[in-house]
Amino acid sequence: MLEATIGWLEPLASTAATLVAVILFLAVARRVLERRRIRTGKPQIGTQLALTVLSFGGLLAILVVLPISEATRGQLITLIGIIISASIALSSSTIVSNAMAGVMVRLVGRRLNIGDFVIADGHAGRITELGLLAVQVQTRDRNLTWIPNQWIIERPATLIRPSGTIVSTQVSLSYSQDRSRVESLMVTAAKRAGLEEAYAYVQELGNHSVTYTVRGLLTDTTKLLQSRAQLRAAVLDTLHEASVEIVSPVFEVSRRLADDAVIMPRRGAESEGAAVHLPPEHVMFDRAQAAAERTRKAQEVRDELAATEVQLKAAKGLAERSRLRDVSQRLEQELLKLESGAD
Repeated sequence: MLEATIGWLEPLASTAATLVAVILFLAVARRVLERRRIRTGKPQIGTQLALTVLSFGGLLAILVVLPISEATRGQLITLIGIIISASIALSSSTIVSNAMAGVMVRLVGRRLNIGDFVIADGHAGRITELGLLAVQVQTRDRNLTWIPNQWIIERPATLIRPSGTIVSTQVSLSYSQDRSRVESLMVTAAKRAGLEEAYAYVQELGNHSVTYTVRGLLTDTTKLLQSRAQLRAAVLDTLHEASVEIVSPVFEVSRRLADDAVIMPRRGAESEGAAVHLPPEHVMFDRAQAAAERTRKAQEVRDELAATEVQLKAAKGLAERSRLRDVSQRLEQELLKLESGAD
């Protein structure tokens, strides 16, 4: 009787031991992978994929030691394979395709980062989160928009370069205006708006007017929307100050005007140096800027952590090594806090 009981318990004990070993292995693997990801700053999708593969491997290991017949074990493995295949087949058009597109967005092709300003088929804003299936973008009205990864891969998308972008505007003037003078005034307006390397040119010769375009380099892309508005205001003010009339040659009003009448607003003392009143971009893109700031701080902490690890390897005294270990642990906790988005 005792031998029969022991023979019955041995397979269960083996299965229980395997189950505990798999759980401990997955817990340790998750901790190691997450710690490595935080230290290196790599995308989270790599850790998620690795844990998924390890979980399937652990499930197969448990099935192998289950106290069942070979035929039953084979049927269970086949059933699991069918369930996984069916799940992938049913969701492949959305989940799998977006997940694979997410890998492309992060690792190859179009590399996106937190805080980047993107324009994708009418959706414009700054990236606040790079998810497994979608990219979260905060738009200029402060709302959050989720764009599927596959949608970004399949359609043209514009990434505003952090190093700077070109800001431009257009204005249509009469053929009676001197071209070189107008271009010079528009370049002056661009410089007043804070743009660098400004230049202006004739964009189009219309039937009734000439269209001029002015462009300039904006190095601080966090003020992109505000800079565009400031450029338009600067062009308007500069041309009016130079007595350049911004009005169509076919302009017509119902009141009688003198032959030498000029259609421009009268500027008073309160108009001099008036600022362009716009919602500050830190209000429009508060979440995106906070995410970008956390990413920047996290990179600084990683650099400090790497330097601490080098010092720890070179340290000889016990007290110094203990101090550096404490510093390393503190930096790791700070990284975890930044990754979680905690204040």
